[in-house]
Amino acid sequence: MKLQGFSRFISAVIAYYLLCGLFQLVTVSLISFFHFLLDHKLGVIEDWVFDKGWEIVVLVKVCAFYVIQKFVHLPSQSRQPFRDLILETWKKPSRNLFALCVAGFLISIFSASPVTNFHHGANIFKAVISYTGISVLLLLDVLMLLSIRYHHGFGPWENRFSVIIMALLFWFANKILFPFAVGFGAHIFFVHLAILQLALWGRDNWSDPAFFIGFVIAPMAALVGIDPVWGDRFSMLSSRSDLLVATYAALWLLCSGFIWWRTKTEQIA
Repeated sequence: MKLQGFSRFISAVIAYYLLCGLFQLVTVSLISFFHFLLDHKLGVIEDWVFDKGWEIVVLVKVCAFYVIQKFVHLPSQSRQPFRDLILETWKKPSRNLFALCVAGFLISIFSASPVTNFHHGANIFKAVISYTGISVLLLLDVLMLLSIRYHHGFGPWENRFSVIIMALLFWFANKILFPFAVGFGAHIFFVHLAILQLALWGRDNWSDPAFFIGFVIAPMAALVGIDPVWGDRFSMLSSRSDLLVATYAALWLLCSGFIWWRTKTEQIA
């Protein structure tokens, strides 16, 4: 039964990213069509798509997520299965989680060695969009993983493989699906790995990864320019560090250590 659940997970995730590709193709085609009607050159269209990059990414991901969730929740007898999932997988964050967030943010900000970026087009409104966009992007994948596990269940090893598979697909698929994005580097793999581990570390919740995203990942994207779509094009600060992958690998190890420590503590209690 658990292997069947894992195979359904693989099918759902592949279908999710295929749908993302379809919605991306339709969206960009419609944008290009209307721009060509206005006799705009290709460079103008590319600039517009980049400028609206986060809006396009979120639209594509939300549409694909909505369609897939209709199939994922078919085994449920509830009239509102997604609402039930949200309520049942919300767990009250602990003080230790806030300590993890503070430590993660301090590691990130000091490793980035940020400098001011105001003369390169910094935009507060774009920073808000960046913060919201990366939060939605990452949380959708957390909810996708939890919804499949919620209805079909995984064993311990399936949990580990599902996190690795989804993190790899997230990184690889988004680099292909959104060619206008400039920041889907290898560090994104470790970001995704960390938040998915926080979601599945033993109590199936989306609140832990939501707080980690909100206090660590999203601020670094919006303020310091570690943004998978825009990079530092619109951020108020810019990173001078060449150790981005190492920094986010360290964040993943920090989250793994936190999970191990909490698991041991709960077993003793």
